Amino acid sequence: MRNFQKSICTFLCGAMLCGCVGNGGMETSSQSSASLQNSIADSHGADAMASEDELNHLYSFSWNLFNQVREDKEGGLVSPLSALFALGMAANGANGETLNQMEKALNLSVDQINALSRSALHSAAEDETRTLEIANSIWVNQKYTNSLIDSYSRLLKSEYDAQDFVLDFSPDQGQEQIDQWVAKKTHNMIDKMPAHLSSDTVMVLINALAFNSAWAQAYEAGDISRGPFTNVDGSTSQVEFLNSTEKELVAAEGFKGFIKPYESRRYGLAVLVPEEDRPLDEVLAEADGAKLLNALRTPQSATVHASFPEYTFASEMLLNEALEAMGMELPFSEKADFSKMVEGGNVAISEVLQKAKIEVSRSGTKAAAVTEVIVNETAAMESPDEVNIVCDWPFLYLLMDLDTATPVFMGTIQSMEPSTQEN
Repeated sequence: MRNFQKSICTFLCGAMLCGCVGNGGMETSSQSSASLQNSIADSHGADAMASEDELNHLYSFSWNLFNQVREDKEGGLVSPLSALFALGMAANGANGETLNQMEKALNLSVDQINALSRSALHSAAEDETRTLEIANSIWVNQKYTNSLIDSYSRLLKSEYDAQDFVLDFSPDQGQEQIDQWVAKKTHNMIDKMPAHLSSDTVMVLINALAFNSAWAQAYEAGDISRGPFTNVDGSTSQVEFLNSTEKELVAAEGFKGFIKPYESRRYGLAVLVPEEDRPLDEVLAEADGAKLLNALRTPQSATVHASFPEYTFASEMLLNEALEAMGMELPFSEKADFSKMVEGGNVAISEVLQKAKIEVSRSGTKAAAVTEVIVNETAAMESPDEVNIVCDWPFLYLLMDLDTATPVFMGTIQSMEPSTQEN
């Protein structure tokens, strides 16, 4: 069958978009944080609703980042939403051409990103099922606390509900406390981040996401089957397949697929396979993201006999090159202007690191992502009646907010490890 590469390129992007967040005070690393719900002070109501134009721009950023990351032949799991919020916090400290490049790369103005953050935080806080949890934080090197501009830290509190911590940035002490925060916010799906702190690190901006939901319709024992998945190199792996009948068909841009709803029915997993036996990478290279989005927003009513494998994937990557390719070069250079962040503005982004993990099983889906923006001191400072879709070869999938057709996760499965689990 078709060839495929061993990789997953997955997005966490965009999610429940309506609401607000409130203010809070400065914390040290020894203080416990209040829950997100307790941080909500007031509501901006309808003014905080994301417009269709903003959602389109958010999807465009997701698609652009996805295409940059998927070109890495080793593959990876990436979360655009996590990246967007972490970089949005950094963009609030940028000025001049540095800010312009960040806004162009992110495809949204800093005000739009802030509004999306308020909306997502408020909606997550209002969700009693806690399907999607969002947390932000700013970690400041104790020797640079006098340089931090107060209005910047206050803005991150009001727009991102960001917890503030002051640390000794010696690698051992600082990293351990960051890892404890990361593990807590991702429910231990991600327990530590790469150790990249140094005495020149001014601050670290962190976003963490955690998703957890059962399927709207549970799989019974008889819905599980074992069969071959054809990998990119032509080899096959025996894996566990989830079989169900779904009610929505997505067909566009050389793909056909289905949408599998989660328990709240606000989210769903869209799984898409290439038509006509074409390689997945070839179809993705030709796909128009806007047309695919329209197809996801307007699925056809159909009886779809769906089959796709259980899978787990984890990734760790540096996003610098992908962001630079999208036009964000100045923020990484000595000429960066972050004068709204620290006095003098003599800092630059040294690294944008992300770790992510996703587990799709018969029980549902768990996923998490953490993005760190590390800021260092610079030297200067037509509907068919019935369809069969069997995903036994490379496929594209999107875990979506069905209210807005916004991808929460987006990725490709290219190869599978043999499963040892019995039905």
